[in-house]
Amino acid sequence: MPRIPHIWTLMLGLVSTLACADAETISHDAASRPGAAAAQTHWAFQPVRRPPLPAVQDTAWVRNPIDAFVLSRLETRGWTPSPAASAPALLRRVHLDLAGLPPTPGEQERFAQDPSPVRLDRVVDDLLSRPSYGERWARHWLDLVRYADSNGYERDAEKPFVWRYRDYVIGALNSDRPYDRFLQEQLAGDELPQVRAETLVATTFARLGHWDDEPADPAADRFDQLDDIVSTTSQALLGLTLGCARCHDHKFEPLTSADYYRMVAVFAPLQRPQNGRTELTLPLGSQAEREAVAQRDREIAALQRRTNELSSETITARVAALRLGVPDLPAGYILHENGGNVPPTHVLVRGNPGRPGEAVTAGVPSVLPGTGWTVPRAEGSTSGRRRALVDWMVSSDNPLTARVIVNRVWQQHFGAGLVRTASDFGVMGEPPTHPELLDWLAHWFVHDAGCGPSRRCIASSWPATPGAWGGPISRCLLQKIPRTGCCGISRIDASRSRRCAIPCWPSVGSSTVRRVDAVCFCRSRRPLWRRTPTRNRSGPRLHRTRRHDEPSMRS
Repeated sequence: MPRIPHIWTLMLGLVSTLACADAETISHDAASRPGAAAAQTHWAFQPVRRPPLPAVQDTAWVRNPIDAFVLSRLETRGWTPSPAASAPALLRRVHLDLAGLPPTPGEQERFAQDPSPVRLDRVVDDLLSRPSYGERWARHWLDLVRYADSNGYERDAEKPFVWRYRDYVIGALNSDRPYDRFLQEQLAGDELPQVRAETLVATTFARLGHWDDEPADPAADRFDQLDDIVSTTSQALLGLTLGCARCHDHKFEPLTSADYYRMVAVFAPLQRPQNGRTELTLPLGSQAEREAVAQRDREIAALQRRTNELSSETITARVAALRLGVPDLPAGYILHENGGNVPPTHVLVRGNPGRPGEAVTAGVPSVLPGTGWTVPRAEGSTSGRRRALVDWMVSSDNPLTARVIVNRVWQQHFGAGLVRTASDFGVMGEPPTHPELLDWLAHWFVHDAGCGPSRRCIASSWPATPGAWGGPISRCLLQKIPRTGCCGISRIDASRSRRCAIPCWPSVGSSTVRRVDAVCFCRSRRPLWRRTPTRNRSGPRLHRTRRHDEPSMRS
């Protein structure tokens, strides 16, 4: 018998491996996977503890705790901070970083008269209190949670009223909403004790992804929607690539398919309101307001069936009176749950909806603390699963949530985070360049501060006010990362460039004079971009489609 070539031996081995992996008896226990012991000691899975501030020699240079960590690293290497930037450059960098707009001539003149650290702190506080701060920084969050005004795919249809979520994020940033409340409203705004229109708008988070209005396989499309929610939640909020475990146990992380489908079970009760290929919206308001509108609609439907008893004029008058007494509520682009109707969730073999495996209950990844998380009992109109999940995410038992958000804030200010892989805090992600600084920021963020104070602390530190930037510090703190934040802007992004140019665009009457590219929308002939005053909006308020870019944002 001829000898089988080595390549065919390898192929047969791979087939055998795949056959074993495809079996429904595969182990989903994260503790039994290779590298599980190392994962238990992984830095990101350890509790967040506030380290003591390092001792430094030049105490006069330290303005806040961040400076102490930075200067300590410099002094251990025998380096000294670079000289501070000039007053005009410093003011421009801080304005562009926090508000996305350059300072006015009057602001430059006032700061030049007193460029002291105290004056700089006042400038930072003033910028954080401006509406432009929320508009500037909302763009980062909206990009992170895959916000767009359209669904994608061939037709790229509009998402009705999705702009309410965009305005919610801007308002939350400008009001300095606590981060735990910010997450609770987005993941479980309909399950909070006090449900109102704003908390329902926040749950648009779960409906922001792509949507195919005519899927070839509805069952697979349903799991694609759930996968979009689970993957976004795990990466954006927890820094875990849990979506890689949909078809098989994660190849590199201690995350199993059972972990993935436990998270799927959390969001499985959510349903998309639609009528065939037409997306539907839901009313926004408190429980009492929504019940009143539902009762009114039932009475209107009953009236409209009494055509043999009442004249059309009478029916029209009574319907108008009912609508006047109970007016319509604003509409929102949100998902909903059908009461206590919670479908069972199974591990899908190879991710195939046609091959359900073992049943799983809702839960969190077993590698993380808090595995005692229990499935709540369904009460009222929702299952309570998302509220239990987000409460665990923002609890002190979870070591990831605080680390991930403070690292993202740092990344947005300096161009790269203390952890370079901002959406991957797992075993395959890069370790933090300054682990003590990261943990100090995370602990301080949870117990003493929030997004606003965190930005104030970072923006007022010497690394952010180029007193330490250039040469040694850029290599020490960020390891040769290009300077792109307020720490020494070498270039600004398209959104800030556009915002700076808006005041220079001439306008006449109700439409702008500048030429706007006419991009055809799919097969229709209507232009996607029009000459309207809405084009002169800040970056976050621009109409964003998935298939086309706004012309003024193109390079």
